[in-house]
Amino acid sequence: MNIKQLFPLKNQAELCFFSSVAVLLSMPSYGFSTAHVILAILSVISFFCVKDSIVVRALCVSVCLNSTYSVLDLYYDNIINALILLVIVVGPIVYAIIKAGEVSTRVFLGIIILTILPRMWNGYSYSFDTNTLLCLSFYLLIISLIFLFLSSALDTTDIITRYISLGAAIASAFILFVAVIGIIYEFCDQPKSGKFGYGIISEYDFTPEEYPLYAACRNIFSFSTNWVFLAGIIMASYFGYLLKRSKMALSGVCIPAILSMIGFGVMYGANTMFAHYRGFGLWNEADDVVLLYFAEYVVLTYSLYKFYKKL
Repeated sequence: MNIKQLFPLKNQAELCFFSSVAVLLSMPSYGFSTAHVILAILSVISFFCVKDSIVVRALCVSVCLNSTYSVLDLYYDNIINALILLVIVVGPIVYAIIKAGEVSTRVFLGIIILTILPRMWNGYSYSFDTNTLLCLSFYLLIISLIFLFLSSALDTTDIITRYISLGAAIASAFILFVAVIGIIYEFCDQPKSGKFGYGIISEYDFTPEEYPLYAACRNIFSFSTNWVFLAGIIMASYFGYLLKRSKMALSGVCIPAILSMIGFGVMYGANTMFAHYRGFGLWNEADDVVLLYFAEYVVLTYSLYKFYKKL
């Protein structure tokens, strides 16, 4: 068995799609009702549109029930909330694992469950202290994108596609690096609030000698702002070249993928600019910002699903 057989492109595309669904399942409940309402409607529509996959339909049920429960604003004890979410979110995915034909699909679904379990434990509240745990699905998504592009490089005989795939893999790895810095940023020793009492910490509120690791993280965030955006462009160029090679035959796959990758670079480039979204800021408590993130991930999920189906 060679390395190409270990990382088949279709399997990596499937994991990317599942990971993007997990990101939507990790969206906290409190304050995000509009996004959840839209997501519930979209998941119902998707359930009836996708008739050839029990696994995808089960994921639709999981997303719909999770979103519906979030909209209802049922303020139970955290343990009760965790149990309810465990049943309505994990239950359909367990059913999908039972019904899935491929071993790889079962393994991927099991990994997805592991990434959304912190959402169960966190109950109904949203806390920056647990933001990294809520972002596990985000880290999995980035890792799966790295493997997707590497698999594409191994799978093709076209030299240009190979180089663009390797470039996209490096770009994804850079985003993962910045995201890991976000974890360090969350847990390192840092000033508690701004000197003027606003809670926004500027470079005038501390010295690098006082908080060396915190200062280093902020410097990396500041440096990487434009580079994260460029990484999104490079990732988008992969799908752009596929679109060119297909002579627009893959427009339904590649155009939303290009938009989502560029949006990805814009969103997380902005995150590093402000350098105060802990855990790399998968979600934000401001409703208007959440809707932008939400739209990005819906388009990303759609494009990854279409890409997986075309392979």
